Amino acid sequence: MSKQNRKQGKQEEDLRSLIVKILSENELSISGLSKVLNKDGPRISRVMLGGFLKGLATTGILSVRSLPPCLVYSCRPIEAAPQDDQPGVEKP
Repeated sequence: MSKQNRKQGKQEEDLRSLIVKILSENELSISGLSKVLNKDGPRISRVMLGGFLKGLATTGILSVRSLPPCLVYSCRPIEAAPQDDQPGVEKP
């Protein structure tokens, strides 16, 4: 593994740990989490953050539920069955 790949992997792991820490305390939308991260952590665009959160939800690290017009992410498990079109997404 190259030095650059190790550095990128460490940055992703640090971001994942920070997101899990924040979302273990509060449920937040992409917009809300983006504001917290831009204030206290690394600057990351909402598009990239959305993709990262979707990946964490797909792997089961995060729970996500639909709260129109947005999705709300948390580390707490959601009781309802996931929707077929979006893994891990619960309708209200």
